[in-house]
Amino acid sequence: MKLEATAARRCHTITVGDGTEVSFKDWGTGQPIVFSHGSPLNSDAWEDQMVFLADHGYRCIAHDRRGHGRSSQPWAGNDVDTYADDLAALVEELDLHDAVHVGHSTGAGEVARYKERVAMTARSGSADWHGDVKTGSGTITVGEV
Repeated sequence: MKLEATAARRCHTITVGDGTEVSFKDWGTGQPIVFSHGSPLNSDAWEDQMVFLADHGYRCIAHDRRGHGRSSQPWAGNDVDTYADDLAALVEELDLHDAVHVGHSTGAGEVARYKERVAMTARSGSADWHGDVKTGSGTITVGEV
């Protein structure tokens, strides 16, 4: 494990529109990779991938979805539309561009809904669902979510 990726490992929070606090990790520098966890997990589920990719020149962001981990536990808003809203708020707050989004289980639905909205907002015919992440030891291909 390289010192660069481990030295700056901290959690942060943002407050979204309904007052919910969403906790997230933001490690490394370079092209952003945003991780959305499955249920009932939290951002800790992505730590191995985040350390590896941050060590290889990527900025890795993973959030604890509302109702999970270190984020607020609101009674309302536990649906895929609100999860996508929270993800959009995080992407906007961090001013992320050209990000690769990776989702597992519920996180995949969150990413798909978010990407669907981004495609409609940009008025493009489709969202970019694929991407290659190049590392020193090979290429990781992120397939369709």
